Amino acid sequence: MAGLIAVENHWIAQADEPRHVMTERVWMQAYPAVGGGRAIDIRLVLNPTDSPVMLWGRGGKSYGGLTVRFVGMPNKDQVITVPDGRIERDLKVTRLPWADFTRHFEAAPHRSGGTVMIHPEHPDYPPTWLVRHYGPQCVGWPGVEKHTIEPGKPVTLQYRLWVHADELTPEQLRQAYAGYAASSEAKWEGAE
Repeated sequence: MAGLIAVENHWIAQADEPRHVMTERVWMQAYPAVGGGRAIDIRLVLNPTDSPVMLWGRGGKSYGGLTVRFVGMPNKDQVITVPDGRIERDLKVTRLPWADFTRHFEAAPHRSGGTVMIHPEHPDYPPTWLVRHYGPQCVGWPGVEKHTIEPGKPVTLQYRLWVHADELTPEQLRQAYAGYAASSEAKWEGAE
C-alpha cells in the first residue's frame, strides 16, 4: 500500500490586477519501506492558462527546480555521491541524473541519507544541479537558461526521492538509479 498526496496550486501574477497565469499540479506518492529504504515519487505538471510563461533559474548557480534540503547542523562527515563517485567539492551548473547525500544525523545510530533521482523523460535530461555539502540538493531545471511553457503544452517533471537507512556505496546507488530508470520503460503489452 502507498500513500498519495495531490495538490493544485495557482500561480498568480501581480501586475495591475492579479491574474492566474499557471496551474501547477503536484503528486507525491510514498511507497512502503523495503530493504532499508523508502521511495517517494514526485510528479509536477506545469500548465499555463492563456499565455506563455517563461521560467528562468538563478544565473551561475542553477537554482530553479526541485530542492531537497537535509536538516540538521552540518558536520564533517557528510558525503555527496554522483554517478562518477564521491565528490569533495560543491557542484554548480552540473548535469546529473541523480545525486545522493549521506551523513550521520543527530541521534541516529549510523550514517544514512537520501538520493534525488531524475526521471529519464525529464525536460533537458539530465538537468543541471547545484549540490552543497551543507545539505541542499537543487535540481536546476530550467537552470540558467530560459524556458518558455506554452498554453496547452504542459511540462511534466518527475523525480524520485529514495531515503535509505544505511550508507550505500557508489555502485549500490548506481544500481538503484538504474532500477528507477528501467521502471520508466515498463509498458502493458496487449492492453487496449
